[in-house]
Amino acid sequence: MASSLSFHLTNLKQAGLVAERREGRSIIYTVRFETMRSLMAYLLENCCAEEGSGAAIASLINEGERA
Repeated sequence: MASSLSFHLTNLKQAGLVAERREGRSIIYTVRFETMRSLMAYLLENCCAEEGSGAAIASLINEGERA
């Protein structure tokens, strides 16, 4: 499972959606909310506008910021 998680985190990092920092032997990943917002705005405008799911997606992003 760890290799699968590492694979996904590496791809998210390459896409600019997460940042990483080292603390000792650990790697700490954090969400880059501004980049995530930009991606979601693009998707909502170009892909999801007619489905009405935009509000639900925006709500999830905002909840993640407060956590």
